Amino acid sequence: MADDRDVTDLVSTDQRPASRAVADGLTASQVAQLQRIVRADPSASDDVERARAFTALAAADTSADTAELLTGVVADRSEGEIDRAVAAINLGLLATPTAVRGLVANLDPGSDQVLLRVVTALGWIGDAGALEALDDVDVDWPPLRRQLAFARALIASRTGRADPPIPTTPAGTPAQGPTQEVTLRALPPDEVARHLAQLRGTTYAVTPSASLGYELRSGDAQWTVFVNDAVVVDGQVHRLFEQRAIAALLARYDELTGERTVQYVALSQPVDAHVVCSVLRADGEVFASGRLRRDAGDVRLDISGVAATGSPAGMTAALEAGGEVGLQLPRRPPRRGEPITST
Repeated sequence: MADDRDVTDLVSTDQRPASRAVADGLTASQVAQLQRIVRADPSASDDVERARAFTALAAADTSADTAELLTGVVADRSEGEIDRAVAAINLGLLATPTAVRGLVANLDPGSDQVLLRVVTALGWIGDAGALEALDDVDVDWPPLRRQLAFARALIASRTGRADPPIPTTPAGTPAQGPTQEVTLRALPPDEVARHLAQLRGTTYAVTPSASLGYELRSGDAQWTVFVNDAVVVDGQVHRLFEQRAIAALLARYDELTGERTVQYVALSQPVDAHVVCSVLRADGEVFASGRLRRDAGDVRLDISGVAATGSPAGMTAALEAGGEVGLQLPRRPPRRGEPITST
């Protein structure tokens, strides 16, 4: 538990933002100090960055009071655009009905930058009512239009609304294959639990499975594939063949902080005897597409590229019933000067 010292050193302009662990340990008195900073109370210190106070408060207190305070910041057009945007994102991290209502009430904030964060946050936590509200939003700015489509797809996947899948653009050039070694392995439950404890930020209103998860490595980069618990049956993802879903979250590991943050989201939708999958970046850009199919009790995922920088293509992952993983990668064409071998 943190001591009852003044919290201004946690949110001052010359300090790093407070970590989640620090925010979790704040006392009721310190939370009250943060609330005064968020309200811009004259008694609060001037040597603070209010946006940091929004983040610390949202991590420390998920009550309706916090949601209402942050909603007030988003709604107040006399506030700075950055403060309003940060407040909107932190409403998404609260993941409460009050936060959802506050975001829906601010779908006309008079700023594309603020609206982008409102739409992003609704994608994280929005319900069926939020989806109906987003249906009435019409935007021209490409990043906002892309994020709006992503938010609608996320909420439709959670609520089961039968929207069409997000369209993908086929890759314009043949796949060249990965230039770094790619590995995929199933994680035992104790490792899944350890990775879950390191997960920070939004989980897109998904409960990750405590028993099924994978580790994906490419070069020095490492991701955890957190599988949506709602689609797991008998250690396999069979429910993906029955319902639209947020299938998995791919969280990047940060060696400096020891934390994992979701970088990609896998959406799925059953079509006939297979499942169409799209892997999207957090900004809504489709990174890869693929199909899941059943094969003698196992599930196979075929990945194809789309018109996105760095998109993979030609990979096949066999997710076997016993928890084993088989990964087949496309052969990389030899570079100039390399010997050409045959097998």
